[in-house]
Amino acid sequence: MRVKNDQIVRIGRDGGRPTVLDEVAHSGLPSADFAKTVRVLLATRLEGSGLAERMPPGMLDDIYLAASELANNACEATPLEAITFRALFGARSVRVGVWDSSNATPQPKQVVEREPHDIEPDLHALDEGYESEDIGGWGLALVMALTGDRKVELTPPQGKWVSATFSF
Repeated sequence: MRVKNDQIVRIGRDGGRPTVLDEVAHSGLPSADFAKTVRVLLATRLEGSGLAERMPPGMLDDIYLAASELANNACEATPLEAITFRALFGARSVRVGVWDSSNATPQPKQVVEREPHDIEPDLHALDEGYESEDIGGWGLALVMALTGDRKVELTPPQGKWVSATFSF
């Protein structure tokens, strides 16, 4: 199956039952606008088809956030090489995924529970160029918190798909 950029493609049926009803894909070089493009493509498809209306409250925002985080992670992993976003739409599910050419398996940042008295304000965090381990790097942990169905699939000889599925 071949998917053109920003185009929805009808997928065939398997044994008389639709496995994937539609797909939308977008490929390009990493940029600050890549995640925005992904969100616009998703919104056009989900809201235009009525699929969003069948989702529980909050799930649409979760899907947009997961897709954005996966896109941003791919942009960071391979800043000079093309990446591909793909969303598969089933009757009761949405799978969002991003491919990049890095072979490194993404690792979620470890969440450490803290009590309010454990947190000390750091006024330097407002300074331009400030860096800290506590800032950034939470994308994959966010995706894992939004859905338990997250996969990393290596694509030999190079790269990987990182995806998340939302069922409703």
